[in-house]
Amino acid sequence: MPNIVLVQNEYKDTDALQKVIDYALRGSIIGGYGIDPNYAFNQMYCIKSVFHKTDGVQLKHFIISFCNRELLSLDFNDLLSVGFRTGTFFKEYQLVYGIHLDTQHVHMHCVMNTVSFRDGHKFCDGLKAFYGLCCFLNKEYPNLHTYLRHPDSFRI
Repeated sequence: MPNIVLVQNEYKDTDALQKVIDYALRGSIIGGYGIDPNYAFNQMYCIKSVFHKTDGVQLKHFIISFCNRELLSLDFNDLLSVGFRTGTFFKEYQLVYGIHLDTQHVHMHCVMNTVSFRDGHKFCDGLKAFYGLCCFLNKEYPNLHTYLRHPDSFRI
């Protein structure tokens, strides 16, 4: 079953936003929701600037990690779909994702803007939203059985 792992860093400056996006998209298969992944930093920062929300927490970073058994039931398009559907779950927040195939376990880094592109409010749902994401992905992909790994147990 895939793990959703929240990376417990504050990411309080725009350098962090650029670095995490670069890391998530490096040498990987990329996609996005509400954003062109090739211009992710510029587009996320533009939304922050328009709504005067360039300070504070810049992003939410989480990883969806798949085990080898699950990959047997998924094809390339399914992996891209998991990333895009994750974006649709968060609806009004830009999300970029990179699928990393260069490790023993295939995983997807997701970077979400903390400022809504609709009305500029900041993301504040916390863990509740990520438990909701697990339920959403389980419904969308019944063969995956996604669960949220307790965020205190993992830190990058």
